[in-house]
Amino acid sequence: MGASLSPRIIRSSVWMAYKGKMELAIAVSVGSSIQIAVCLVPLLVVLGWIMHKDLTDGKSNWLEGAMLMTLYIVIALAYFVTA
Repeated sequence: MGASLSPRIIRSSVWMAYKGKMELAIAVSVGSSIQIAVCLVPLLVVLGWIMHKDLTDGKSNWLEGAMLMTLYIVIALAYFVTA
């Protein structure tokens, strides 16, 4: 799903940037990326749950947690800036 939408997002963003509408190009890129992440990740989790597949091996470390917290902060900032 995300792989098929990415070329369309990139093409529309590049076209808007070419026309000189940089703010719109950034808004399209960021907004579309966030929508894909917000819709695709929960869908994959639910599908894994239905198929009885674990998404992790049950182990984690501090670096993975730090990266996840950074992702949450980036998503929150993107929402704050665009809202």
